[in-house]
Amino acid sequence: MLSRGPTFATVTTALAAQFKTKGSQQNGTEDLSISQPEVADDRRENLLWLLRGETRHMKVGPVSLFEQTNSSCPTASGYLFLTNYRVVFIPSTHDCLLPNGQAFAAIPVRSISVSKRFSFGADRHEIVITTRLLRHVKILFERQETECTVLQALIDRLINSDSFSRWFAFDYHSAGQAPDPEPTFNQWRCYDPVEEFARMGIAADSPDWRLVPNEQYALCDTYPSVVCVPHGASDQLLSAVTSFRSRQRIPVLCWRKPNSRVAMFRSSQPLVGIVNWSDDDQFMMQLIKRSNPDSKWVYIFDARPKVNAVGNRVAGAGYERSYENCKVQFQNIDNIHEVQASFDRLFNLINKTSHDASQDLSWLSGLESTYWLSHIHKIIAASIYMVDVMDGRKQSSVLVHCSDGWDRTSQMCSLAQLLLDPHYRTVRGFAMLIEKEWLSFGHRFAERCFGMHREGSLRSNHVSPVFLQFLDCVWQLKLQFPLSFEFNTHFLVTLVDAAYDSKYGTFLFNSERERVEARVHTRTDSVWCELFKRIEAFVDPLYQRNPHTLRPVNSLKKIRFWEEAYLRWDFGLRKKESCDDQLRSLLEQKTELQTKLQQMQVQLQQLRSRPVEGPEPRSPAIERRAKAQAEALSVVDLILERTYDAIAAVWHARHEELGPRKAAKHTSFYLPKWVPDESATHCHHCRSAFTLLRRKHHCRCCGDVFCDACSGQQRPIPRMNFFTPVRICVDCCKILDKEEQSKPLQPKKEFEIAIGAREFSNSVSLRGDAHERSFSLPPQALRRLTLIGSGHGTTAGLHRTIADFAAGVG
Repeated sequence: MLSRGPTFATVTTALAAQFKTKGSQQNGTEDLSISQPEVADDRRENLLWLLRGETRHMKVGPVSLFEQTNSSCPTASGYLFLTNYRVVFIPSTHDCLLPNGQAFAAIPVRSISVSKRFSFGADRHEIVITTRLLRHVKILFERQETECTVLQALIDRLINSDSFSRWFAFDYHSAGQAPDPEPTFNQWRCYDPVEEFARMGIAADSPDWRLVPNEQYALCDTYPSVVCVPHGASDQLLSAVTSFRSRQRIPVLCWRKPNSRVAMFRSSQPLVGIVNWSDDDQFMMQLIKRSNPDSKWVYIFDARPKVNAVGNRVAGAGYERSYENCKVQFQNIDNIHEVQASFDRLFNLINKTSHDASQDLSWLSGLESTYWLSHIHKIIAASIYMVDVMDGRKQSSVLVHCSDGWDRTSQMCSLAQLLLDPHYRTVRGFAMLIEKEWLSFGHRFAERCFGMHREGSLRSNHVSPVFLQFLDCVWQLKLQFPLSFEFNTHFLVTLVDAAYDSKYGTFLFNSERERVEARVHTRTDSVWCELFKRIEAFVDPLYQRNPHTLRPVNSLKKIRFWEEAYLRWDFGLRKKESCDDQLRSLLEQKTELQTKLQQMQVQLQQLRSRPVEGPEPRSPAIERRAKAQAEALSVVDLILERTYDAIAAVWHARHEELGPRKAAKHTSFYLPKWVPDESATHCHHCRSAFTLLRRKHHCRCCGDVFCDACSGQQRPIPRMNFFTPVRICVDCCKILDKEEQSKPLQPKKEFEIAIGAREFSNSVSLRGDAHERSFSLPPQALRRLTLIGSGHGTTAGLHRTIADFAAGVG
């Protein structure tokens, strides 16, 4: 049973008493304003919304907050609060917002890696907080030495707590909330191994595979409760193999290709040493080979550099040297210590550069010297190689391991399954993948994220951002295949924060066994339950299920720096609105228009069903309003359709390496082949050489270069969004004039359509071959959008921004 220990209020009282005498002697005061959990007054601190189970322990103010520690100007001035969960800063005035647009800044105490106190004389004191997610904050205290000292002592006690039972996840759950009357998702059954194996085509009575219960975690204390092995592996064989594999992590199945014999296994390194040998381990590898008779080889993907694997033989470990029917492939992925060193260099780079252009000149060279992007590329390259072996010509099964099989092994297996299986590219499927490959197979989240080796043992030297590195790799894959992943970037950033938070029990402890013994399923909440409640915020509106295997480009040139995760605290960088947010806004406006249209149609049906008594009901007005809404809705549908076509075509062109010119052919907008000035030496029409007196001119229609005499005509080109006359060549002029003469001439008609219940003055024109339509818009829609009409519908380009028109018709 985990002991709760002394309460935080008791600690606060003791620390306040410790500094009471000192403060009285120095300042001539009788007491300190160090608060117990206190009641908020009616001033700015009312903005501090406490979560359930969260208790406020201390308030200090006024203080100054510096989000950029190398800046001489404070970000804001206000009050600082310390709770049992986070450090919160609230600006002192209502009209003062932080640079990211939020009303307050919060730092979970468990995400803090270092907190240091500095004094500059008797009146100036600072606390510098460094988080594990590249955030660096400085808090300035003026003439508040005692408060600064007590606050630093309390923060140190929180971040150095060596007992999980004192973490906020247990308080958050124990405060309780009303159960959901209609639960739609069992938060702690996000992943069931038996059900997942059944999805892969492996039943409990399968003739080729065997589900082995890991009862009381006796087979391996860092493996899940159920593992799958080839059918010929008996209990005696498994017991013998555990003694020959590091940490008893024997080769077990983690994924099987549906309707195929190709499978993926994972384990730890064998303990071959210099002269050790195991016939049982050899036989286990032969069973893995027999499970796929279509291939005569088993490819062993060793994540380590070969020099490291050979060096481990001296320590009694090593790799599968001279195993029959096995090919060992070393992937040269560095260990956790090299990754942490690279992450530290990245942290120093981000926090030493400011927005001064002279200091930012070394950003790219500094980023290269961190080797962070190189580490990301190595993991992705190894996963691509695995996919080629399993789903290429070889069609071979693979075994993946590193040293202990819970860091680099989890990264490679997870990424390979993302590329192979479209199920894991959905929101819920990705949650199952993390539960399966990271949580159940014993990735040491507590040690890698918080430095806790085990309960009661803190400050391990094995801290490393392994899980963050994996999410960075997923983001890189999403850049190359933006339509194939159901989740968006915001979902990945939220998982980064959840892993370094202490609000949920999902990422606590180092293995499934430790979580079961601590009863986190009944004493804490799961992060998946919270995320799935607002799943709409994490779904990519452009997602299209792709059942095929993804084959990304294996090149360091394709690796990008994840700005949304690493530079989100650099408030000097203006945050741009994502494409997901823009499309989601358009979809919401479309839904509102559809709702209004349905309401008006219902009203129209009700009016038509009434008997005519006395004056004729005003159904024509209702019809005009419904028609107006239908017209506006059709235009929004067109905007969304053209937006999807344009974005999807350009993205597909990027993946298939068609280039932007071929991509334009898939869209509704015509883009000419623009000939560069430097490549044109003669007029394309008269073939006269260009000189200082005979200048070059581009034809806006075909994109070729002409002299002044051959490009003196001007015509509008509606299909290219040129609605005012522009320069074109003589050949294009003839073509456009011929097209214009072939159009039927019909009188123009004007329609004034009311949107809603009132008339407005601002209008949008729809000009076409047969007529011109003028749509009335609300006063706030001050810009114009012109669309060209043809036939029964509007089928041409956009002259103004989509968002302005969509906002206008709403």
